[in-house]
Amino acid sequence: MPTRIDDLFFMKPIDETQIRGRELHRRWLILVYATVLSVSLTSTACRKTEFRQKPAISTKTIWKTSVPETCLSSPMVSDLNGDGVVDILVGHGLEGQRGGLTAVDGKTGEHLWTTKTHDEVYSTTPLVDLTGDGVIDPLVGGRKYHNDIIALDGTNGNTIWSMKEINKETKFPKTNCNSPVRIDDRDKDGVDELLVVQSGGQDKTRPPALIHLVSGKTGKILWTKSLPDKLESYSVPSVVKKGGRIDSVIVTSGGETLPGHVFRLDFPSLEERWRFRPALKGVIGSPIVHRFEGMQRDDVIVSSFNGKTYRLHGETGAMLWEEGGEGYETYVSPALGRFNEDAGADVVAIVSYGTWPVYTTESLIKWIDGKTGKVIHEEKVGIFTASSPLVAELTGDDFDEVIVLSNPIKEQRYDTSMSNLVIFDGRTKERLVEHSYYGLVAGTPHLSDIDKDGVLDLIHTRWGVVQRTEISTSANPKLIWNQLRGPNGDGVLVEAE
Repeated sequence: MPTRIDDLFFMKPIDETQIRGRELHRRWLILVYATVLSVSLTSTACRKTEFRQKPAISTKTIWKTSVPETCLSSPMVSDLNGDGVVDILVGHGLEGQRGGLTAVDGKTGEHLWTTKTHDEVYSTTPLVDLTGDGVIDPLVGGRKYHNDIIALDGTNGNTIWSMKEINKETKFPKTNCNSPVRIDDRDKDGVDELLVVQSGGQDKTRPPALIHLVSGKTGKILWTKSLPDKLESYSVPSVVKKGGRIDSVIVTSGGETLPGHVFRLDFPSLEERWRFRPALKGVIGSPIVHRFEGMQRDDVIVSSFNGKTYRLHGETGAMLWEEGGEGYETYVSPALGRFNEDAGADVVAIVSYGTWPVYTTESLIKWIDGKTGKVIHEEKVGIFTASSPLVAELTGDDFDEVIVLSNPIKEQRYDTSMSNLVIFDGRTKERLVEHSYYGLVAGTPHLSDIDKDGVLDLIHTRWGVVQRTEISTSANPKLIWNQLRGPNGDGVLVEAE
């Protein structure tokens, strides 16, 4: 019978020195095995990131200031007073009663000026210098009793022109004027033009959307056209460029209760290149244009009001993937970032459970694989959410964090509701920061270093309040999708990340 290794130790006496030697040898083998296992696990970590303690993220309120009533408008920023700190432009008001746009000093929170309008200003201004003085001049749209686009001098809020006053021969319907889109100079006067969608606000007659191309310098309408399906339109168009020139625009139609389409229209003819029809309902959130990893085309990401998010082939409009469950709806425009282990861009979308106008159950934030449309992760984030998410890399691990403002309670009154600010970790999706405030939130915040001190500033709004909050991190932050409709405010992130 062969002798076992274990038996060898009992064939002759063994002194204590041998025992201690074997014990040390055993411990050494365990240590080597543990070290090898640790190295192996670390080497298979996601992306090229080493496991380490995450940098702490802290927040600090710098200032907050009051504005009249609701702030459905999303803040945009530009230095209006020449002090080197960008200032804030935000619309406000009460539907059917009054409204206005206020410029807020980015350094102090004091009001620089306020211009009043006849109805609520929920639109968000593009950034265009109309007068050539180097200062951005905001453009004010709004609800149906305003039904106008007014250009304001950025230095003092005085009116430069009114679309209705300049075009008195045009009969404008009593419908909303949505957020204007900046278009390159078409009438050769050296100033960029504006694409304005006028639509919505007439629930009984539902007149078709009008699309105006407006001279930025004079306010004169260069042409007016309708969408191919003759339906309403609420979202803000996105522009597709080729060779530095506008090739086409992505425009949507339909609304909360009516079906609609996603169109790619040639520009400036607005002839239809393709259309896609989401199931049951239209599209209110704005579309995104992006050139995904390895692609030679620009695809379209859009969330329809029926709570589904789609990736559409940019050249044909064919659906590449669809994500979403039954019973959810959304006003929210999606955003882009990196949320899993591959190199391509992913999508973050938010939906609320219920049927317009009642949402009393939950909102879900979903991180979606940009290639496959599969959900990477989802979390409950309040009861009702209308604010679009922001994306920034804040922790230095090559995964992008998501910043969300939502409403966590069922009572969705502007003045008595609550709102939450949450920062989600890009890798784990855990909540790194969470704060609560009084007042309903609907506008999408802005994130940048507005005073160039090396610390990010979040400009966010809610009922009657504009607030500047510092977000500090020991990592080197990178902005990805830092305001409504992306880094340039145009819904486009073309270069593959």
